[in-house]
Amino acid sequence: MKISVIGLGYVGLSLALLLAKDNEVVGMDIDEKRISKVKTYGFRIFQQGDVSLYKYDTINFRASLMDHNVLAESECIIVTTSTDCIENECRLNTSSVEEVVHLCNKLNPDALIVIKSTVPIGFTDFLREKYKTGNIIFSPEFLREGKELYDNIFPSRIIVGDNDSSKKWFADLLLEISENKDIPIMHTNSCEAESIKLFSNCFLAMRIAFFNELDSFSDSYSLDSKTIIEGIGMDERIGNIYNNPSFGYGGYCLPKDTKQLQTQFRNIPAALIPSITSSNELRQEYILKKILSKNSTNIGIYRLAMKSGSDNSRSAAILPIISKLIEHGKKVVVYETETSKQLVESLGAKLQTDLEDFKSHSDIIIANRYDDSLADVLDKLFSRDLFHTN
Repeated sequence: MKISVIGLGYVGLSLALLLAKDNEVVGMDIDEKRISKVKTYGFRIFQQGDVSLYKYDTINFRASLMDHNVLAESECIIVTTSTDCIENECRLNTSSVEEVVHLCNKLNPDALIVIKSTVPIGFTDFLREKYKTGNIIFSPEFLREGKELYDNIFPSRIIVGDNDSSKKWFADLLLEISENKDIPIMHTNSCEAESIKLFSNCFLAMRIAFFNELDSFSDSYSLDSKTIIEGIGMDERIGNIYNNPSFGYGGYCLPKDTKQLQTQFRNIPAALIPSITSSNELRQEYILKKILSKNSTNIGIYRLAMKSGSDNSRSAAILPIISKLIEHGKKVVVYETETSKQLVESLGAKLQTDLEDFKSHSDIIIANRYDDSLADVLDKLFSRDLFHTN
């Protein structure tokens, strides 16, 4: 089958490479640097622990800038462009998806267009009505950044937002790249599929906020957070996932998806979901006060990324904390790679790429997640990472 995947971020690229084992796949993006990187490194990018694409002798994949001729010949077009949050409106920016769908529908109205970008509830129906077609469907992804290859090969479920039997082959297409052939497959309408995506991420954000509030309470009353969390997690209904305290949730998905759902709750009586973002902000304020109470002048920030082993600092909880520390007259040095220089300096902080210099010149070291390289400066370390997991 001829398949085009538009948007070569971690979602699109991992899916494109896996589908290319048994299909002819062209991955497209408007970012020339991204295309160049994919062409240079190929699927070596996806060596994630014990899971890799090396077992595939050959894959029929190539990366390209937008190619109208290829789109016109594709049987299936998968859209994975980014939908960032419009902060002042607290909603997802769907303009890139709309532009791609408009182009693809114009070039190839018979192709099945599958949206995997996260979108508002009702968005796919809006497009289907706009273009008077049933060939636009939504199928959510549930990938963890840094483990996207594994999560595509071992998915928790496959959701296809279309009940038309003629579209069910797309679920089979995803099942082909899965090692587990017994995974649940759900066919829903598009609004239900969009809801599954947003409510899933909103629940994860809520769970993180819950355990962060527990940690703030325990810390305030000089209780052992770790003991309390372990005792709670022994209940199988609660379990031991997403329970490690942090400075707040962040990253690419949870903040924007939670805000989108909160926006769609505006005319619906609710207290829990609309409060998740404010809970996260209160946690950041609590962490800020704890740091300021140390009365340190030279404050070191160990990495901006939300998770250990990740280079994603998008909407990281530490970013507003850094800004507030600088407002309070603190000297802030961030240990990061040279690629983070622009972001670090935009916050008003100083970049340090030498770890030993960083450790020796910091009065206190702030780390959202612990790393073994900090073992020799535990007396300086401030972190709420209790379980050393993400």
